[in-house]
Amino acid sequence: MIRRFISYYKPYKKIFILDMIASFLIACLGMLYPITTRVMLNKLIPEKNYKMIYIFGAFLLVIYVTRMFLRFFVQYYGHIMGVKMQAQMRKEMFKRIQTLPYSYYDNHQTGKIMSRMTMICTLSSTQFNYQHFFL
Repeated sequence: MIRRFISYYKPYKKIFILDMIASFLIACLGMLYPITTRVMLNKLIPEKNYKMIYIFGAFLLVIYVTRMFLRFFVQYYGHIMGVKMQAQMRKEMFKRIQTLPYSYYDNHQTGKIMSRMTMICTLSSTQFNYQHFFL
């Protein structure tokens, strides 16, 4: 089951790796906020070192903008990757349904089949889109 799930990531390995790197950088940059703020509050402001306060403020702004672009990358390309994987899964499921004999449809309700397929695709799509948060 896991091998089959991982096989959907293979065509998008480059985007997945870049997505993981961007997620890691977002986490690392997030740790710089409190460190920088602590230095500003404990050292620079009491010493009235205005030049360094401006430099640290600019540094915080650069970090904020960088995180913004990295989050955009993770959300946009992660979503695109998930949608493409879901489309591939739907194609495979449709191809499989086409090969089933008529007797299968006589014994199973079509609505339940479609409901199950939709549920599987929706759950898988959620898994594809949010996989990087759990790794």
